[in-house]
Amino acid sequence: MRKLILFVISLFSLNSYADGILLEPNVGFQFGSHEFSQTGPFGAEARDGTSSGFTLGARVGYKYTMFFGGLDLQYSAPSMVADTATINGVDASNSGQNIALDWSNSFFQLGLSAGAEMPMGIRGWIGYYFLGNLTTDDLYSSEYSGGAFRLGVGYKIIPLVSANFEYVHSSLTADSQEGLSQTFVDTAELTQNAFILSISCPYEFEL
Repeated sequence: MRKLILFVISLFSLNSYADGILLEPNVGFQFGSHEFSQTGPFGAEARDGTSSGFTLGARVGYKYTMFFGGLDLQYSAPSMVADTATINGVDASNSGQNIALDWSNSFFQLGLSAGAEMPMGIRGWIGYYFLGNLTTDDLYSSEYSGGAFRLGVGYKIIPLVSANFEYVHSSLTADSQEGLSQTFVDTAELTQNAFILSISCPYEFEL
C-alpha cells in the first residue's frame, strides 16, 4: 500500500513544471459548420452545412516554467454535408445539376501556438495555422489552401494525459478544380468553424 501511494505521488509530480523540450501527440474528434461560395458554370453557387471527423496531430516545442510554445501539425478528415445549396439565390438541392451535397476531405495544417499551464493542470493556448491544404473528393477534386486561427483550453487529468477543447476557424481559397477554368476557380471560398475534443500526451524532456 505504501509503495502504491508513493507511486501515485510521483506520478502526479512528474515534470509538472519542467523546463525543456515539449512533445505532445493528440487524437480527437471535430464537429462544426462550413460555408462555401463560388461563381461557377451555373452561376453564383452557395452551400452551408455541417462538418465532422477525426483528427490527429502533434506539438513540438519548448516549455519554460508555466509557459509553452511550439510548432503544431494537424491532420483531419472532415466529412461535409450541405444543409442548403443555392444557385443565384434559388434552392438547387434537388435541381439535378452537378451540385455536391456531401463530400469527404483530407486536411493538413501547420502552425504555431503559445500558451500557459496554470496550477491544478489547467492549460490555455492560442495559435495560428499559417499553412493549410485541403483536398476534396467532390465533383471537381478541389484543392484549397489558407490559414486558421485557434483557441484552446485543456485540463491535465494526470501529468501525461490532457483532455482538451479547441475552436478553429479556417479560411480557404481554391487552388485548383478539375474541369473548371481558372476564372471559376479563383472565386471559390470555403470557411470552416470546427470544435475539437481531443486527448493529448504532453511530455517534457528536461534540459
